[in-house]
Amino acid sequence: LGRKYEFKDLFDSAMARLTSQYPTTLEAYDAIQATIDSFVLYPGFDFDIVALDSENNIWSALPCAYYGVLERQLFDTIENKNGTVSHLPNLDVRRCVVAHEMLVVKQFQSGYTLGWAREWDFDDDCTDLPRCRAVREAILNWYSEDAMIGALEQPNEIGGNLFELCGACAQNAAVGRQKMWEELPEFFDLSPWNELKNDV
Repeated sequence: LGRKYEFKDLFDSAMARLTSQYPTTLEAYDAIQATIDSFVLYPGFDFDIVALDSENNIWSALPCAYYGVLERQLFDTIENKNGTVSHLPNLDVRRCVVAHEMLVVKQFQSGYTLGWAREWDFDDDCTDLPRCRAVREAILNWYSEDAMIGALEQPNEIGGNLFELCGACAQNAAVGRQKMWEELPEFFDLSPWNELKNDV
C-alpha cells in the first residue's frame, strides 16, 4: 500500500521490517531465528512473503524467504481463514524445486554444513571416535531418508537436537554452514549477496 499510494513513511517502514526479518547476513538470520516472529502469521504467510518479494523486486529478502518454504508442499495452494488463497508463482516454484534438489546434495559435500558427516577421517580434536562415528552415521540417515535440508541448521540443532556433536564436529558444521550461507542466493538462481539490490 505504501508504494501504491505513495505513502513514503509507510513504505519505508514496511521495507525496513521485511528486510530485517529476511536478512542478508548469517548473524542477523540467527538473531531472527532466536526471536518470536513480529509478523502476524497465518497458514499461507510464507508463500505470500515469497510472492510479495518476487513481484516487487525485493531481491535481498528472497533467499531467506525461499529457504523458508523449501520444506513445504510447493505445488499446493493454501486456503487462509479469511477466504484468500496463497500459492507460489510458477517462477518461484521452479526456483525452489531446483534449489531443494541442489541443497540436498550440496549440504553433504566436503566443506559444507553436513559434509563432515560423510568423512570417515576424524579430526585430531575429536575426543570420542566411536561416538562420533555413530553420530555421523545417524545424521546421514536422518537427512538422507526424506531428502531433508539442514543446510542452515546451527550445530546444536542438527538432527532436531537429537545428536550432540563433539567440539571438532560442531566447528566443521559451523564453518560449512557459513559457506552455505554465502552461496545461498545462487541456489535460487539469484545474484550473490553483495549484488542483490532491491528494485522497488
